[in-house]
Amino acid sequence: MSDAPRDLSVLVFDDESNSAEDLRGRLAEIEGLRVTCLTDPGQELRLLEERRRAARSGGAQPDGASAFDDVDILVVDYDLAAESESATTAAETGERVAYLVRCYSTCGYIVGLNQFANSPVFDLTLTGNPRSFADLNISNEEVDHPALWGQGLLGYQPWWWPNLREAPAALRRRASILSTEVAIELLTLLGLDDDRVRIQLTRNQSAWLTSSGPLGGFRPTDVLKGRLGLRPKDELASDGDRARVAAARITKWVERVLIPGQHITIDAPHLLTRYPSLATTAELARADLRSKSPETYMDVDKLAGAALPRSWYPMQCWLWPLLIDQEDIEENADPFADSPDIGNFCEDVSRFLPRQHTRAFASDFDPFSRRFVANPPPEDALRQGPWGLNRVVYEPSVAFAIPVAGNA
Repeated sequence: MSDAPRDLSVLVFDDESNSAEDLRGRLAEIEGLRVTCLTDPGQELRLLEERRRAARSGGAQPDGASAFDDVDILVVDYDLAAESESATTAAETGERVAYLVRCYSTCGYIVGLNQFANSPVFDLTLTGNPRSFADLNISNEEVDHPALWGQGLLGYQPWWWPNLREAPAALRRRASILSTEVAIELLTLLGLDDDRVRIQLTRNQSAWLTSSGPLGGFRPTDVLKGRLGLRPKDELASDGDRARVAAARITKWVERVLIPGQHITIDAPHLLTRYPSLATTAELARADLRSKSPETYMDVDKLAGAALPRSWYPMQCWLWPLLIDQEDIEENADPFADSPDIGNFCEDVSRFLPRQHTRAFASDFDPFSRRFVANPPPEDALRQGPWGLNRVVYEPSVAFAIPVAGNA
């Protein structure tokens, strides 16, 4: 029996046939993908609407399988105006399609195109778009970027980007966990139930989950009732559906609301920024950290007591509140001692670069708002090629002008 990973099924939904075929062709060039285009969007969306109405009324679900069921990845364009003119459905945008597909099909992962930008734009706020029901929002130009499909390169590859080869299976594993852990508190599920950690959650982070106060007693499926949840009066048809949708929305919260703050959970490069003594290699500069395990470039043994389980996190993370008083970390034992200069971690290229080749900006996450992007010289290879920084716009540009203090 072969241990080779199976090909991922990818379904493209763009109402303009030329654009859909172009997108299919670009993705088909990526090894390990089986890519098809949605052939009858009107009929498929009507079926999802029928499932939605049946779930709201408590009636029997309609017969028939959906083209979205069991697809590993749906890639859907935002502007579906041409489709909506011919279909008897209200699904005129990719966002509404993403909502229907997430709630009323068993699709694995959803990539939304062009909703927030039509070309590569690096979001200097680092907040992303938590409310969107697409699991990832990018531009059409980025969807076949090698870094999204597990291939490292020298160029633009934001640290927060997922590995799309792994993301569908990760979501399905999380849904399976929720189908059995029905009574567990969400913070316990995520490894955040230590009192030193709970008190660090900001009001904004909590508010994305619930507006009813503290998160004590908050269950994973309770997320379906909050800002990240279902639309008013909508229901889901089964416990399995509730587990599946809750898993996707909790993942969105973890990746776009919790982790970017780096004050509760902290990942390897941001931890090295604060504790450079943990670095175990002199070759850290310019190393592609998206493709490396933390133990290959830092001393993780000192962090074992604060490590979070990987089940709900896209990369290895640790609990920052449990590390700040740990005396076997040199910077904690002697805050004024000299530390190695490892440069600055750049969020846009997922690498440490020499300080003179970086630029500070103010993200929307306090207290560690100060982050960095690459600012290489004009001839630098980071700028060149189809995935170079020359193609990227950084917004909002005012983030470069806001005074910031403290590294993340």
